[in-house]
Amino acid sequence: MSAVEMLPPVSRVPAGPAASPRSGATLAGRNTAVRAASQAVSALINVAAMVLLGNHLSAAGYGQYAFYYALIPLIASIADLGAGVIVTREAARDADAASRLLGDAIVLRGAVAVALLLGAGAFSVVALAPADALLVMLVTAAAVLDFGQDVSIWMLRAAERLDLEAFLLLISQTAWILGIALGVALGATLPVLLAMAVGAFLLRTWVGATMLSRLGLHPSLSVQPARLAQLVTQGWPLAASLLLVVLYGRVGVFVLKALSTDTDVACFNVAYLLSQPFGFLGSALAMAVFPAFARLGAESAADLSAPLRSAFKYQLLVSLPLAAGLFMLADRAVPLLFKEGAGYAQASAALGAMSLALPFVFFNLQSRYLLAAVGRQRVYLWGVTTGLLVNVFGCLVSVPRFGVMGAAWTFVIAETLVFAACHSAISGHMSFTALARTSGRPLGAALVMAVWLWALRSAPLPVLIAVGAVTYVVTLVLVRALTRSEWRVIREVWSSFRLSRPRRAGRPA
Repeated sequence: MSAVEMLPPVSRVPAGPAASPRSGATLAGRNTAVRAASQAVSALINVAAMVLLGNHLSAAGYGQYAFYYALIPLIASIADLGAGVIVTREAARDADAASRLLGDAIVLRGAVAVALLLGAGAFSVVALAPADALLVMLVTAAAVLDFGQDVSIWMLRAAERLDLEAFLLLISQTAWILGIALGVALGATLPVLLAMAVGAFLLRTWVGATMLSRLGLHPSLSVQPARLAQLVTQGWPLAASLLLVVLYGRVGVFVLKALSTDTDVACFNVAYLLSQPFGFLGSALAMAVFPAFARLGAESAADLSAPLRSAFKYQLLVSLPLAAGLFMLADRAVPLLFKEGAGYAQASAALGAMSLALPFVFFNLQSRYLLAAVGRQRVYLWGVTTGLLVNVFGCLVSVPRFGVMGAAWTFVIAETLVFAACHSAISGHMSFTALARTSGRPLGAALVMAVWLWALRSAPLPVLIAVGAVTYVVTLVLVRALTRSEWRVIREVWSSFRLSRPRRAGRPA
C-alpha cells in the first residue's frame, strides 16, 4: 500500500455530513486544493492591498501601517491560549463531543478577549497619547477577531470541511479589500484603514456562527472549570509557540524600525509579503491532513513513516519550484508593483534571499500541526524559541551594517534551525536522510526550471512564469517523481471537483 493511501478513513463530521464518502487521501487532497485556492485569492488580495496602501501612503507611511498591522497576528497568537488546535484535534477524534468542545471554546475565547481588550485599554490610558491609544485598541480588537481565533473555523477544520472554511476566508478578505479601497479613495487616515480589518473580521465571525447553526452544530454551555483548565494546560505551549512564531517573523520589522528607517521597514515588509504568504499552500496541506494524523496520534503503536513521507513529499513538490521561481524573478516582480522612485529598490534583493526559506517555512507550518496531532507540541515551542533567539541576535548584529539584507538572511537562517529542531522529534518515523532522498527528484526538477528561467531572463514575465511551470511539470514526469498510486490520488481529487452530469429521463441509474 502506498503512503498516500495510508491515511485513516474519514470520521463522521461534527458540522454536518460530507457530500459523499471519500478515502482519507482523496479528501485530504480535495481539502488541500480548496483551501489552497482560497488562500491564493487571499494572497492576491493582500498584494492588492499592499499596492493600494504602499502607493497611497508612500514608503514611510506604509512602514507605519505595516508596523501596527504586524501587531495584530502577534496579539492574536495568544488570544485563544493555544486551545484552538487542541479543540480541533479532540473534535476530529470524537465527533460526538463537538457541541461540548464548541461551548468550552466560546467561553474560553470570550474570557480571553475581554481580558485583552481591558488590558489594552488600561495600557493605552496610562502610557499612550490619544492618537496612539486609538491605534492600539483597533489592533487589539482586530486581533481577538482574527481568522485563526474564530471557533467556527476550528470546528470546520475538525469536520474536514475546508470548503466552508475557504468560503469564510474569502468573505473576510473581500470585505477587507473593499474597505481598504474605499478608504484610499476617500483619503482615509491610518486609524480608519486599520478599522477596516475590524469590520471585515466582525462580518466573518457572524457568518461563521450562522453557518454552524445551519449545519446543526450548537454549543453546549455546561462549562466545567476543570475542562477549561485542561484545554489551557494542553494548549499553552501552542499559544507560546504561535506568539514566538509571529514575533520572530516580525523581528526584522521591529529591529529595522528601531535601528534603521521606515523605508527599510517597508522594503522588508514587501519582501516578506511577497514570499512568506506562499506558505498558505503548505498550511493548506497541513490542515487537510491534521484530523487524520490526530486520529493516528491517538494510537500509541501507529506507524507514521509512510503518511509522513507522503506529506513531506507534497510539501517539497510545491515549495521547491516556488523558491526557485521567486529567487530568479525577484528583480522583475517588485518594480511591477510600485511606481519608480517610491523607495522600494532594496525589496527585490530581500525577496530573493527570503525566497530560499520557503521549503523550511512549509515544513515548519506542517510541524505545527503534526506535532500537536501526536501530542508533541512542546517540541514545536522549543523549535520556535530557538528561531526567535537566532532571529533577534542575528538582526541586532546584522541590521546596523547590512540593513534590510541583514534582516532577510537572518530570517532564512532562523527558519532552517526551527525545521531542524522540530523534525528531530519525528525523525524516528522519517529520518533526515530519508527526507533528503525524498527531496532529490523534486529538487532536480526545480533546478532545471531555474536554469531555463536564467536562460530566458530577458523574456516578458508572463512568458517566464509559463515556461517555468511547464518545465517543472515536464521534468517531474520525466524523472518519475510521483508513483502511479500518487498520480491516481491526484486524478481522484480532480474528479471530485467535476460536476456530475444529470441522467436523462428513462435511463437506468
